[in-house]
Amino acid sequence: MTHSNVERMNRVAWDKDTTKAVIVPNPGRRGPARRRGRHCQLLALLLAMAAPSAMASSDAGDSARLPMTDRGPLNGVIGVPDGWTSAAMPAADISWSVVNNAVGQQSSHESLLFDGETQALVLRAGRRFGRRLSLGLEVPWLSHGGGFLDRFIDSWHDGLGLDPGIRPELPTGDLHYSYLRDGVQLLNLQHQASGLGDLTTSAAWALAGVDASSKLPLVELTTDIQWGTGDADDLSGSGSTDIAAGLAVRAPAGGRLGWSLRAGLLWPGAVDAALPAVAGQVYYYEGSLSWRLVPTLDLVVQVLGHSGTWQSDLKLLGGHSLQLGAGGHWRFGKHFGLRFAVFEDLRVDSAPDFGLELALAYRP
Repeated sequence: MTHSNVERMNRVAWDKDTTKAVIVPNPGRRGPARRRGRHCQLLALLLAMAAPSAMASSDAGDSARLPMTDRGPLNGVIGVPDGWTSAAMPAADISWSVVNNAVGQQSSHESLLFDGETQALVLRAGRRFGRRLSLGLEVPWLSHGGGFLDRFIDSWHDGLGLDPGIRPELPTGDLHYSYLRDGVQLLNLQHQASGLGDLTTSAAWALAGVDASSKLPLVELTTDIQWGTGDADDLSGSGSTDIAAGLAVRAPAGGRLGWSLRAGLLWPGAVDAALPAVAGQVYYYEGSLSWRLVPTLDLVVQVLGHSGTWQSDLKLLGGHSLQLGAGGHWRFGKHFGLRFAVFEDLRVDSAPDFGLELALAYRP
């Protein structure tokens, strides 16, 4: 592929005869603009669900939230914190999530094709020490494969009127994660790969609102260290140490409407693989609203954004990412709860196209 071809072509498709990703001319679809409009309508609808509760009660509520991060094939290698560790965390949870990728991008000297699914099984455990300190540990197991969500996502996009992007041009249930820079293939994963991801240790120090009876928001300083226990060649981890620090605020307990905010900076370590250079620092932010529909069920709407994690001209790697999460927490029995969520990219092709999560939590 010549540089002149790259400059005048801007769509990625699948050549079934050569079983390689190729660039084809953009046919001028109106889908991306339409998709952004649909995303705004979807976000407005989800936020409107919480509005009646906000107007009906003058009391702020405690916030159920989703431990969101970016599980994209390359962005997932960088440890964007999910904000799980807090004085409000359960003692432990185990979650299963799957994200589906179907995107092709290129610039004058880079191109990528991500077609496949990434599944994550994450075990989390945490404990409070004294009144203010909370410590947590996350152990992930990651698997990249062809997956099973392609047909469901096609129906999902059709039902919501979202643009399918390059999905119609890709085979169903296939895996191909490819990245080229200056004509050199730096990533070409076409076989199923799985393994232990990067372990994360986290700490949160409560500045205010730590008592359950307090009417103040819970304000915490947070720090996360992701250790390089994964294998960057199989995209299960970075092979280096990532450090993050931030501030998190949650609504005080007691009301039907809850909210949470968090923001911080991440300093990634050098990735131990032939990939683009990582960004010097990454900022991240998050906001959520929760609505206690019934005493045992909270509905949650959440947005997560972060700056580019790689030094790249491609939107998916070097651009700003924005994701929407919508789900809930259902409490059953005396000590257990079930978390469920779906995820979509709000900024088109800046994050995995679609995701699901299920988690079982235990609180003594």
